[in-house]
Amino acid sequence: MQTITKIVRELRRNSTPEEKILWEKFRAHRFMGLKFKRQEPIIFDYDGKKRFFVADFLCLNNKFIIEVDRKIHDYQKHHDLIRDNILTTLGYRVVRIRNEEVLNNVNIVLIKLKSEFASSIISTDDNKKTSFSCGEGDPQKADRMRQKRII
Repeated sequence: MQTITKIVRELRRNSTPEEKILWEKFRAHRFMGLKFKRQEPIIFDYDGKKRFFVADFLCLNNKFIIEVDRKIHDYQKHHDLIRDNILTTLGYRVVRIRNEEVLNNVNIVLIKLKSEFASSIISTDDNKKTSFSCGEGDPQKADRMRQKRII
């Protein structure tokens, strides 16, 4: 059986044209100043076993997953629904975008994503609500920086 690392490397190497288009928009904090990872594994326990999903794009700032769906997803809607429910239970927010949307007009996709991010509000560990609509960054990193200044 392949290791997770090998699977992820293979997925990155064989990105779809649509994923490549979006990655150019996301990489190096280009989209709203947010940090994205591509083909990122999300590992979790289920029935005492380690399981994983690979997110097409993951924004760690606010646990936001962007999935770029090909035609195959038309035939596996039930599987995608279960997957999305598990990811939601784990605290992730999933947005699905069709390949055709990226190819037809990537700028409309980016506007749609900005709207999704603008409406995304998460709770930090101290139960303060923080909005990441402008890419303010990683709240845990900010807390660590504040602690370093205090000490």
